Amino acid sequence: MASPSPTRVLFLAPFPRAGRFPGGITAVANGVRSHLDLAARRGCEFDFFNTEPGERSPADAGKLTAGNLVNALRMAARLRAEQRGKRFDVVYVSSSVRWALLKDLLAIQLIGRRPRCRVVLHVHFAEATKILFDVPLLDRLVVEAMRRSVDDVVFLSGRTRDEFVRIGLPGARTHVVHNFHEVRFGPDALRRKVARARAKDRLELLFMGSLDRRKGILDLLAALVRLGDAPVKLHVCGRPNEAGIDEALASPLAALGDRVAMHGYVSGAAKAELLENADVLVLPSYGEGLPMVLLEAMATGCAVVTTPVGAIPELVVDGDGGLLVAPGDPARLAAAIRTLVDDREKLAAMMETNHAAAARFTSERFMEAICTVCRGPGAPAVGARAVPLAATRAR
Repeated sequence: MASPSPTRVLFLAPFPRAGRFPGGITAVANGVRSHLDLAARRGCEFDFFNTEPGERSPADAGKLTAGNLVNALRMAARLRAEQRGKRFDVVYVSSSVRWALLKDLLAIQLIGRRPRCRVVLHVHFAEATKILFDVPLLDRLVVEAMRRSVDDVVFLSGRTRDEFVRIGLPGARTHVVHNFHEVRFGPDALRRKVARARAKDRLELLFMGSLDRRKGILDLLAALVRLGDAPVKLHVCGRPNEAGIDEALASPLAALGDRVAMHGYVSGAAKAELLENADVLVLPSYGEGLPMVLLEAMATGCAVVTTPVGAIPELVVDGDGGLLVAPGDPARLAAAIRTLVDDREKLAAMMETNHAAAARFTSERFMEAICTVCRGPGAPAVGARAVPLAATRAR
């Protein structure tokens, strides 16, 4: 019996040119691009299409502007040209929130539906109120555009999927696929790390993300000031991503002195070393999808102090793998960090819990899940068994 033909997927995502901030969607897309062997074993072939505009003003980011409308039209034209003379079974669109999502839905509608070609929309954020506009008429228009233009929608969070179903998106066309990590950090390395955390005087805290108010970096520095001479050192990794943030950071950084180390944007071996040396990841964000760094820190045996936003509560249970603090509360953030400084047994238990939980979020499981979505209902089984797409709580 002949093997079924592979499902050909055109994968749309932003791949910024050098010097631009890559972001979480690009990290996921690069992960897909580096695991084409896994996709092939599950019956999918991927081609890639860069949705990042060649020219974009920082003032246009996330807004309805003439520049973004022009970019949507240009993207649609490039996408038509890419599809000309080629057969794709699936167009897989990676998108985010509000005007960016609306721009991508507009581009999908402009190119028109092709016979026997399904459209999958992957929404890389996990709070419906921030994905949409919180304007009932406009929100209904977005959901209706999803209904008309898209065959399947992938969400990062079960809660978000349920919210969209309540406002009219057909549940049978929705899926939940959590992000993934690429960390290899075995049980022997974990035992050594936990033993060091129990015995050491000073805890190493890690913040890894863009330097802007949404990520809560100013709240974290304010919390550190409140901690006084507590035995902690904060390692900050990331680059400025907001006008005026350097000026806002200057005063607390001066007050904290050598208790904060600024590393800039890190990747590769430097990033891995910082994760391995960190005891606690602190991510006090105001809004998230499902942060890749959270999964990487869990897989590297870090405890977590973070906020219950986006899909984070589906991974981190308060008091189990970490401590959850409401956004914008430096006093409680400081108290959570102090808890782990003072109670090393609690810290050690969280490190072990997170390392075990992270085993569920590998690139292999992610690729299997999105290939299952791409192949669609009723497709012949290919490769390993399918991974359920329902959201699960990492415990």
